[in-house]
Amino acid sequence: RQPHDRVRQFIQGWFKDRPNLGEHLIAELTQPQYQRLRDAIKNPLRLALLCRYWWRTQGKLPSTKASLYQQFTDTIYEWKQDRFPTTLAQRQQLNDALSKLAFQAIYLDPLVEQQQERVRFRLHHHTVLEFLAPDLLELALQLGWLNQTGISITTGAKIYAFYHSTFQEYFAARSIADWHYFFTGDTTSHSPIFSPNWQETILFWFGRGDIAASEKESCLQALINFDKERGGFYYYRAYFLAAVALAEFPESIQSREIIDRLLTWRFAEFIPAQNIWQFYPLPIQDGARLALRKTDRVAAISGLEKFVQFVENPFLRWQSAHSLGKVFDPGNPIAIQSLVDSIATVHSGDICIKICESLFKIDPEYNSTAINTLVNIIQAKTPLSLARKAAFTLGKLSIEPLGIDLDRSLFTLAIDTLVEIIESNYN
Repeated sequence: RQPHDRVRQFIQGWFKDRPNLGEHLIAELTQPQYQRLRDAIKNPLRLALLCRYWWRTQGKLPSTKASLYQQFTDTIYEWKQDRFPTTLAQRQQLNDALSKLAFQAIYLDPLVEQQQERVRFRLHHHTVLEFLAPDLLELALQLGWLNQTGISITTGAKIYAFYHSTFQEYFAARSIADWHYFFTGDTTSHSPIFSPNWQETILFWFGRGDIAASEKESCLQALINFDKERGGFYYYRAYFLAAVALAEFPESIQSREIIDRLLTWRFAEFIPAQNIWQFYPLPIQDGARLALRKTDRVAAISGLEKFVQFVENPFLRWQSAHSLGKVFDPGNPIAIQSLVDSIATVHSGDICIKICESLFKIDPEYNSTAINTLVNIIQAKTPLSLARKAAFTLGKLSIEPLGIDLDRSLFTLAIDTLVEIIESNYN
């Protein structure tokens, strides 16, 4: 997808003296694997840091959000080197101290979770001094890592906060060496893997370049097998987190297995012995749908392309092709061709109309097959209820801003058909 217009304008303004370099960055950001990076740079400061990094590297994007924030951290030190010079040793010392502080701030004691939730981004002066000596605290304030945000009403102590919560989560991830910590907790519901407060930190951990791939694979394995025997609520939640983690660890050898399982939960699973498609409960379908949107985009597209081409159920082929061509990879040619082929084989008029509507929305060109199919259904007028639905769909799509210039006569045909049905004896 194209970057947001404001992002595009910002990049073009930043690279006004090197327009080709800016356009190259804009083009790179459209690639599916940079979905999480596109989300991260909606903040102006982070977008500025990315532009500065791109300028220095002359055209290379970090592969994960964790590596992006590593570059952001280095860039901030370099950016402020003239005003607040630091040595490599000072940077390392400050980073280590900030990591321990960030971890303590995000840590939740199950017995006081409700209270911690209100203050996990607010750091009391005495807490900060447990991890940062006065000289390091002053340096952190000068560099902007920490900001004073207020004074405690009860104690009068200064209150600090990381200048952005995402940097706090990034620093916290740097302090965790052993993935087993994510599974700790007195009760299942209080384990970090099930706490929304911990999710971004866990994802940052998966994106760290200094963590061995074997450790990440072991963590993924623990997630997809969590509570597997019972297959209950926590099994699915842990599995969905594993899927999202692939966005930071796309090279995982378990990627294909995880994506295929999500597709089964999202759409359906064929049971050969009974010759039926098994649909999963709606909460599982919705969870899989959200996880697919957040997982490694390249793997999700590849899995969907395979699913679309081999699924024989017309309803599932339409659903999956629409998701592929509308949400995951707009204008995907495999999705478009699958829908076009389905029109000739589908036996349900209602699904046929839905397929035509999807083709309108995902095909960047004028899809004559979809248009001719709707026109034929309208002109056949048998059954009249189907003609009414086709006319309504054609008329609605004729006035939607789809970027397709439709013949005005199509809109007229839709209106005339609906008027004719109103004036007939049709109920």
